[in-house]
Amino acid sequence: MEAEAPYRANMENLGQFYVRNNQGERVPLSALTKFESHDGPEFTMRYNEYRSAQINGSAAPGYSSDQATAALEEVFKQTMPGEMGFDYMGMSYQEQKARQGLPASVIFGFSLLFVF
Repeated sequence: MEAEAPYRANMENLGQFYVRNNQGERVPLSALTKFESHDGPEFTMRYNEYRSAQINGSAAPGYSSDQATAALEEVFKQTMPGEMGFDYMGMSYQEQKARQGLPASVIFGFSLLFVF
């Protein structure tokens, strides 16, 4: 159910909505429910159906992205509980996949072969 913004802005206004009971009579929603206010995040991020937090970082001058990734992984292992995990997204994900592929020497050899 959705109402115009002024009617849903306050919790007290939710009691003004009516629903039908099993006899078909209109009953105020406040007679059936109890509304409580709780503090919490406005939204929660999800990744593969798990609640998640996004960490953005970049390498300091003079360090490679591989070194920065290794440092982030080490800090994560030292500070986070064992039941927590991490994964990569975007360009970091592509870098991880590229590391699993062919070694740089093979790619360099193919590039020399195709150029000359």
